[in-house]
Formats: sequence, structure tokens, C-alpha cells
Amino acid sequence: MNKTIFLLFISILASGCAKINSSGWEDDGSLIKSLSNRDVLIQQKLDIGVPGVASGLDVGEGGSYTKDKDGTVIIQAFNYDASAASGSRFTELTLDATNTILEDADDRFYLCSQKIFWAGRFEVSTAKEDEHLDFLYYDGNGLIDKHFMGILKNNATALGEQILQQTVEKEYFTWDHGIGDNWTTADDVLDVIPDLTADSYCVVLQAPSTVLATAPVVTEIKARGTDFDLVTGTSYPVFWGNSRVENHERIQLSVAKSPGGTGTTTIAIDSAHSQTVFNFNGAGDNIAFIWTLPEALDTSNEIHLSLDWSANAVDTFNIDLTMSEIRNNTPIGSGISPDFTESTVLVADDADTIYTGVSIAEAISIHNMTSSDSLSFELERTDATNAMYPLSLIIHYVVFSTGEIITAD
Repeated sequence: MNKTIFLLFISILASGCAKINSSGWEDDGSLIKSLSNRDVLIQQKLDIGVPGVASGLDVGEGGSYTKDKDGTVIIQAFNYDASAASGSRFTELTLDATNTILEDADDRFYLCSQKIFWAGRFEVSTAKEDEHLDFLYYDGNGLIDKHFMGILKNNATALGEQILQQTVEKEYFTWDHGIGDNWTTADDVLDVIPDLTADSYCVVLQAPSTVLATAPVVTEIKARGTDFDLVTGTSYPVFWGNSRVENHERIQLSVAKSPGGTGTTTIAIDSAHSQTVFNFNGAGDNIAFIWTLPEALDTSNEIHLSLDWSANAVDTFNIDLTMSEIRNNTPIGSGISPDFTESTVLVADDADTIYTGVSIAEAISIHNMTSSDSLSFELERTDATNAMYPLSLIIHYVVFSTGEIITAD
């Protein structure tokens, strides 16, 4: 740690402005500004300083690890050779040595820990190209797919599935934290879990059925996510970065195309509480828009969509949602099938009434995307009864907070 930062930190503690206990910062009102008006939750750990350089301070329960509080190594890593004979496919790796992984089609890399963890950390010396990897975990019966994402440590940039491609910084991969619901420890399951020193939680990166153009080489393998209080040995969940924030982004649906050509109608609120430009008054009316994924997006979590809408009569209304992924060099056109479709029946119990936050899509996967990619959405009316009016669409997603959450007066 930079000596100046350390001395400044010690002087702050000595002045009585703030202190640290087992749960993190305790604020007396002078050092930490109020977070009451922010949609932010500090999750037991706080990084102070500049990520990626040797001038920072971790406040919380520690960092990436290979050992427990007693100095016992509790992390193991393995290569899995898919072409080897059954029972002879696993080779243990030395965590701080040069290791080539995922060399051939369907090969696997295993990272296993005797304690629950939420991320792996690599030092990459030879980067692979932009192929996507599968992510698996053991649920007690076998290996099953799960969403995951990569992170660049220096700015918490989401990399989607495209990991092991950076050599200039520590590289992390993390996953949707719902994995804990049925993640199971195991040891020595034939061709599924390696022969470990103890029952462990394992996550798996698997190469595609086509060989990687360049097999990645790593010189450091660690786990990150559940760290340890060095006094009690109690584990705490620690999410990389300052915090993880659930955002609820409302998009006003102000552009429409429809068979009736209402796209240029003057916008006004009528007796049905609608902007008439949004009048879904017949089958085939639709609204389309594009949303660009923000920086620091946690792509290991699905996104959810809900709708604010109104109707001019008691009725049920049928709408279809379609979504297409837009990335660099992505084909587009009328012949391209959407990546996601969902049909929803909206129910108006009363006429001339606004309904807010009605779910129209649960668990849309974005784990193969990255920030600056886009999603194209379209809502289409599929029945032709009374008029209904979509007002705004809400996208629910999770990001890593990289702003200045804690500041000194």
C-alpha cells in the first residue's frame, strides 16, 4: 500500500472520525456521507484506492485466496482431458505455476474450494481469442449449465462470456449468485468431479466442441468471493467491487409504428390515460426500441421486464414481446429469428385505469453479451378488441457500482 495513503488512513482512525469493526465501516456522520437517498447496498466489503495498482486498501474480510485462516490450502484446480480414457481425465494444476488450459475440444477447467466462493481470479500470460466458454457447476446429480461473466479488475467492465482474453490485468469470472440454491460439495465422482483432498464446491469452464484458436495460459489461479475473518474463521460473502446495485430503468415508449400510421399523432393524455401515439387499438399494432447495455453490467444475472399500461375498457389484452441481440458483426434482417419471445395476457379489471410494473418477461439471459452491445425489443398487439396503451417499459438489471460511494468531508 502507498505509504501516504496508509498514514492518512491511520490518522483518520486516530482522529475518531470513524472506526472499523467486523461488519465494515461505522459512521459517526463526519467521514461517510449519507447513502439514504441512493439505491445502493454495500455488501460487507469495500475497496478503497485504485483497483489494479498497488496503492489501495481492502476494508472488509480480505481478498482473493488459496488458503484458509490456518494456512491450509483449500483451493484446487484441475484440467480435464475429454479425449482421455475414463477414470484418467483429471490432472491437478499448481496454482502459482504456468498452466495451459482448455487445449482441445470439450476440455474443462475445474476450480474447486472447500468454502463457498463467488469468483475465480487469473493472471493470464497467453490470451485466447473471442470464443465463448460454457460454465457448469455440480448440483449433486451432475454438471449443469449456469450463467457467468468476466470482469476487468481495473474498471469493473463486464465482458460477458468472453474471458481469458486480457493479459494486462488480473481477470475475474463470476456467476449468478443463485447458484447457491443447489450447489453441492462432492469428491471423486467418476469423470465429473476430481479426486480432491476434501469435499469441495467446484465450478467448471468448458471449451466448445470446436478447438480454441489459442489455448489460454494462466500463471495464477485464486478464488474470490467468500473471504474469511482471520479471528473467527467465519466466512462472509464478498462481491467484487464496491457494491452490486439493482437498477430499474424506465423507458418511455415514445416511438410507434402501426398499420393505422399513428406514429406521428400528437402526443396527448386522453380520458384513457394514454398518449394517443401509443394506442394499441388492433391486432398488429407494435412498438419497437433499442436498449444499449450499460458499463459495469453484471451479465451473469438475467434481466427482467415489466410494463406500465392502461386500457379504456374492462378486458384482457394479448401482447407478444420479442428481443434480438445486437453485437458488432451481428446479422440483421427480416429473416433473422429473435433470441427471445414471450406472450403475455394483460388484464384490465377497470376501465380508464393505469397499471404499473406488470411483468411481461422473466429471466432473459444476457450472459453471452457485454457492455456496449444492444438489445432490440418489440411489443406487438395480437388481439383486436378494446384499446390498450403501453406507457413505459421497465428493465430490471444488476450492475457493479464503480462510482464514489464513500467520500471524506
